[in-house]
Amino acid sequence: MHMNRSFVVLACLLIPLVQARSALADKAADLFTEGSKAAEERDWDMCRAKLVEAWGIRQHWRIAANLGACEVNLGMYRDAAEHLSSGLRALPADVGADTRGELTALLEEASKNIVTLTIKTDPPDAEVLLDGKSLGRGPFERPVLIDARTYAIEIRAEARTPFKGTIEGRAGQREVVDRRLDPVEAPPAPAAVAPPLPSRRAAPPAVPVWRVAPDAAGPSVVPLVVGSAAAVVAVGMSVGLSIAADAKAEDARVAARGLDPSACDAPPQNPAACRALEDALCAKDSLTRGAAASFVVGGALMLGTIGLAAWDRWRARGGLTVRAAPAVGTSGGGVTLAGSW
Repeated sequence: MHMNRSFVVLACLLIPLVQARSALADKAADLFTEGSKAAEERDWDMCRAKLVEAWGIRQHWRIAANLGACEVNLGMYRDAAEHLSSGLRALPADVGADTRGELTALLEEASKNIVTLTIKTDPPDAEVLLDGKSLGRGPFERPVLIDARTYAIEIRAEARTPFKGTIEGRAGQREVVDRRLDPVEAPPAPAAVAPPLPSRRAAPPAVPVWRVAPDAAGPSVVPLVVGSAAAVVAVGMSVGLSIAADAKAEDARVAARGLDPSACDAPPQNPAACRALEDALCAKDSLTRGAAASFVVGGALMLGTIGLAAWDRWRARGGLTVRAAPAVGTSGGGVTLAGSW
């Protein structure tokens, strides 16, 4: 029954294809003719081989229809259904009802031996695999035709949990796969790691390191310079006055030469010499007091300047030690300072 129906369709389509030979490429037309002759001889393998080659050159509805008829006779129902469906979709409107009816009947006969699979997925562009072979990515606008048997199905998409299952493909049945893939859950946050227990070995004592903060302002130079200069001037004046006092003391000794200790008692025996001695002694006393006062002022200024510098050092380094000792002699004076910071 299958063989006769297939042969009738081929016989009906043979003459129209020859008449339309100019509409096809010469090679495809030659292959179509050879395949049709093989069908007349019931050589279905040769028929399919020639028509598959012709279909690869030109996707014409006549080639698809005859190829599907050959495949029905070979029991290749899935391939037959695909080619017959293609032929019917491309069938021109002016084709007679008999031809359309024959092709429809052949498609129904092939469909009884296959499974018509309708696929719907969420997301629509998910990839579908049967037995590890990809059917492509959706959406699948038309049903997928598969042989009647059991399949392992896998549906996968990016950032979604894949689905794996089986399909019990029963001949002549329409199966529907409608599957939503859940989003992949975010990985759990890593568990908090407890800090390591302190070692029983005693840690070495920390060595203090003194540092000046990066934004700490350094000591002002102006007060140090002014104070040091003033102290030097004051000490210099003290030294100068001491020298002058020594000179007046020498004048007094010169004036006292040749005078008796009581020569200047009232009434003085030598008024001029006594007046010169008295002036020298008064000048010496005044200069000595001035030298002492200048020395004290210079020492105070020096100590204040050193104290200011030491204070800045103290703040920056945390400690200061200063020792000062005045030094006074008949020919001069000064201050001896020693410090560490």
